[in-house]
Amino acid sequence: MVSEEVRAANEGDKRNPPREIVAFRIFRTLYNRHSRAKAKKEKEETGHQRNERRMAQWTARVGWFSGFLVFFSAVGNWIIYSQLREMRFSGEDTKQLIKAAQDSAKAAQDAVKLAEDTAKRQLRAYVFADAFEMAFSDKKAVLTATFKNTGQTPAFNATANGLLSVEKDGVILRQSPIISRKDYGSYGRDPPLS
Repeated sequence: MVSEEVRAANEGDKRNPPREIVAFRIFRTLYNRHSRAKAKKEKEETGHQRNERRMAQWTARVGWFSGFLVFFSAVGNWIIYSQLREMRFSGEDTKQLIKAAQDSAKAAQDAVKLAEDTAKRQLRAYVFADAFEMAFSDKKAVLTATFKNTGQTPAFNATANGLLSVEKDGVILRQSPIISRKDYGSYGRDPPLS
């Protein structure tokens, strides 16, 4: 059941509507006053004056419209210029990225070449003469050389070449090349070839 006070409050709202905001009342009053003044002027104007007034209004509207067009054109041009500038900067960034990628690819190629060269050098058989023995018998000199492989892989198709010199008091008396036509075969690091 609704109390009498609530019912009375609701009926009071119907009789006295809430007041409008003051600013709305001021603007409505000014607009009405302007409209009355305009209507009074229009009654006193001749046809020619009315046409001139309307022409002036349309000229003002076209002027405002042109001003807005100029403003928005300027804003559009600024946006386009900014985008072009960003595109140019991103193009320069792209060029720098391409150069960096090319430098990186060249460094990778150099690293691959170095790795291949290192692998060749590490896997090569390094065979050196380790010891020499010389024996004389019946006017013959017998030279025995011991070779050692210090590389990581065995040597294949090994041959020996050298030069034998006979010297006396720093003067070379005789030189003869030693060319072994014998194929010593292959040998690894462990057993030395003699």
